[in-house]
Amino acid sequence: TSLIVDSVDEYCHKGAMRVHTIGIGNGASQDLIRECALRGGGFHAFITDYEDPAEKIIQLLSDSMHPFITNFSLKFSKEKV
Repeated sequence: TSLIVDSVDEYCHKGAMRVHTIGIGNGASQDLIRECALRGGGFHAFITDYEDPAEKIIQLLSDSMHPFITNFSLKFSKEKV
């Protein structure tokens, strides 16, 4: 688990990308799913064995369409504002 999470962390900090994760089934590793999404700047969802995945997948796809900003700074002059 830690090797995967560390890889996500490394690649997401190299470039402009996010990782969204989906845990499918009751046996999905909650730690892995949550931590990869957290380190990857994305969202996560869990789909149980008897749950319809459509709603959660659509929500994750919708979330992934929103741009994200890194290293943002705003400077202004008090005299001009």
